[in-house]
Amino acid sequence: MKQILAVAFLYGALITGSTAQEFEPLAPRPAIDTFFGQTVEDPYRFLEDMTDPATREWLDAQREAGQRVLTRCLNKVDAFTDIDKLSYVDFDLLTKDGDYYFYVAY
Repeated sequence: MKQILAVAFLYGALITGSTAQEFEPLAPRPAIDTFFGQTVEDPYRFLEDMTDPATREWLDAQREAGQRVLTRCLNKVDAFTDIDKLSYVDFDLLTKDGDYYFYVAY
């Protein structure tokens, strides 16, 4: 199990390590509502409007940034193959002890 976590951690670091922020963060446009006397501010509500050009532009930038990261990960298939190999568990024959049956996994 520790091997699987180590491989997954290293793979995650490979993907996200060098690409923390490749584009400008989105500027919030606060919308304020009052529900039952409680004021609620939602700085990114405008992203719910899919017809807004700013929303479309932001979504396109997100898609392009994601594609740039994924295309740099040439060995992603190999990493998944390694995870599958490390997560394989073999079971020994069924054994009985009293009223209970056990499999030995290794």
